[in-house]
Amino acid sequence: MANVASVFAGAVATIAACSQEAVQLTAFKLAEKRQQDATERLYERLVTVFSRDRVAKDVEVLGASNTPWHVAALVSANGHKAVFEPVANHPTAIAAAVTKFFDIAQLENGPARIAVVRNKEGFGTKLAVIAGAAKVVDESIPDAALHRLADAA
Repeated sequence: MANVASVFAGAVATIAACSQEAVQLTAFKLAEKRQQDATERLYERLVTVFSRDRVAKDVEVLGASNTPWHVAALVSANGHKAVFEPVANHPTAIAAAVTKFFDIAQLENGPARIAVVRNKEGFGTKLAVIAGAAKVVDESIPDAALHRLADAA
């Protein structure tokens, strides 16, 4: 009877571990899809505002550390460049964006850095963390303000 109980306990533990991994994988894929959707929305908005020939999507920008950083969009406007990156309200996404923006900020004559968020108010105190490395704007920012940001490099 003890053997049956230990086999049963092992089976339950295996099923629990598999279930946990499936949930984690699903959560990761959902977050990845949301980031892709936010990147696509941002790109389409920037193309509408600046024109397709002035907006590059999914670009690598070399930071001051010589680390190549993948950015959602790079806008060229009036001799200036600006990096636009959607940032989700999640500690990992915020940390990744701040690291990227900080390294790019160390470049001499580097591009302006703009973090685009769904709703600044929802970030609470984490907003100050992002704002230390980039200008933070809501997705709903007016077109004229996007132009001013891109020209501010």
